[in-house]
Amino acid sequence: MGMFCYQCEQTAGGTGCTKIGVCGKNEDVAALQDTLIFGLFSTLTNVNFNLARHIDLVLKCGEMNLRVMELLDKAHIDRFGQPAPAQVFTGLRKGHAILVTGHDFLDLEEILKQSEGKGINVYTHGEMLPAHAYPALKKYPHLVGNYGTAWQNQRQEFEQFPGAIVVTTNCVMPLTANQTYGDRIFTRGVTGIEGSTHIEDRDFSAVIAKALAIPAAEEKDGDYTLTTGFHHNFILSVADKIVDAVKAGKIKRFFLIGGCDGAKPGRNYYTELAQQIPLQPPRLRRHRRHPPPPRHRPVQQRLLRHPGRRRPRPGIQMRRQRPAAHPRPLLVRTKSRRHLAHPPPPRRQKHPRRSHRPGLHHPRRLQSPQ
Repeated sequence: MGMFCYQCEQTAGGTGCTKIGVCGKNEDVAALQDTLIFGLFSTLTNVNFNLARHIDLVLKCGEMNLRVMELLDKAHIDRFGQPAPAQVFTGLRKGHAILVTGHDFLDLEEILKQSEGKGINVYTHGEMLPAHAYPALKKYPHLVGNYGTAWQNQRQEFEQFPGAIVVTTNCVMPLTANQTYGDRIFTRGVTGIEGSTHIEDRDFSAVIAKALAIPAAEEKDGDYTLTTGFHHNFILSVADKIVDAVKAGKIKRFFLIGGCDGAKPGRNYYTELAQQIPLQPPRLRRHRRHPPPPRHRPVQQRLLRHPGRRRPRPGIQMRRQRPAAHPRPLLVRTKSRRHLAHPPPPRRQKHPRRSHRPGLHHPRRLQSPQ
């Protein structure tokens, strides 16, 4: 069976994976995934060719997406409390260990409940990092830190992690012959990889037993401390300071970075963007690797990062609350495109250079239009 997979932006050469997926999938899994996708769209491909109606459908889809994000945000706050900025340890604490990756806070909460008082330390990974900002989760003293960096490094980092691993949602990589952690990695929900144990419900007794069977980790300091929890409600709670800073000219632009870099070297658009933002730590790495400790500065002059790329609402809320005293646009960058909340003032246009032969006088330039 041949393979041609172009389902994601990481695909080989930017065209398609033909031997094995860059994510690790084989041709059988790719073919089954294609069958599911094409089956969903087969009823629409020969039905509607009206451009305006398709545009309306796309806009409606975007509207529903924002509404779903709003509902998810409310559900998280109702269940886990109002998040607030928190410092997160990135090393290892002495004791047995469980690593939880993905997005499912309910899975994390159950793991914390079921492992409480058993000498097990729990670590977040990847986009589970914002959990440290929610009161109902950070109240557990054995939620001790965040381990690892970007998803594409998980094979090396999971191999080195001294404990059990639970994958709750996306960004899991298939095991290869070089990985030996297949007996201590567990999947939940929609995730699944060959060689792992899948948990159908939230009974994590097998995970806890595996963590206790593995020798306890030794104490190890982290290379840096992470900060998370810049929820839009927190940002709005200091809105008066932000407005004063805008009026005083201390803040001239707002940047919302709503994406992450690719795994392939050279796909570091967001890293380069973050490096060029004024008042930002010079070595910021968003999702590719974590930043070193930021320099201390007033909150209104700090980049107010949102908890995760799945929750872009802080920038939306700030746009709604943006005072009239701020004449500049809110600059939003997502998926390598630039969108402006409202257009900037027109720039002065320079007159194009005219070609001239050597030895002749350069023609006089016309005055640039005002």
